[in-house]
Amino acid sequence: MSTTLLSKEKQIARIQRALAQLGPMRPGTLGRQYRDPKAKRGGYWQISYTHHMRSRSDYVRPEHLREVRAELANFRAFRRLTERWVDLALQVAAASPSYVRREEIAEDVVAKERSIYEGQAKELGKPPAAWPKIIEGKLEKFYQENCLLEQAFIKDPSVVIKDLLAQQIAKIGENMNVRRFTRFQLGQA
Repeated sequence: MSTTLLSKEKQIARIQRALAQLGPMRPGTLGRQYRDPKAKRGGYWQISYTHHMRSRSDYVRPEHLREVRAELANFRAFRRLTERWVDLALQVAAASPSYVRREEIAEDVVAKERSIYEGQAKELGKPPAAWPKIIEGKLEKFYQENCLLEQAFIKDPSVVIKDLLAQQIAKIGENMNVRRFTRFQLGQA
């Protein structure tokens, strides 16, 4: 086992231990409560949440209300963000892309694919004027199969990963970008 893989496994184990110490906490709702609900007098704010599998409810002081609202919004955005990254990890595992985007593919790989497709176009017996369109179409298909951002999403094939990220950026308001990925497969070196 390489030292970099071993160090990554140690780092992951450290993070898992730190998360286990925090315990599962899921913020719930922030609501306005009243000491006299019929007359709506004596209002105060109350937050309900789950921590260590127990429901809890706490009073929120008015001066802390803005911070609590911001934390709840951050948690919800973080939850949506992590769900999307899990979806992308499933995409990488299922579709096994080789590159993130088409610009990362080396020119010699593209030239090799182009020569293969040119030979296939000649074998099909198509007129030489149609070869460039056939080659470009096959190259597009190559990009769609091998580039993560151009693949169809496994959960919804009508959506491309690039568009899925754009939708998520618009929804959350946080910038998301895939720079690289590593795919491990059992039984391969």
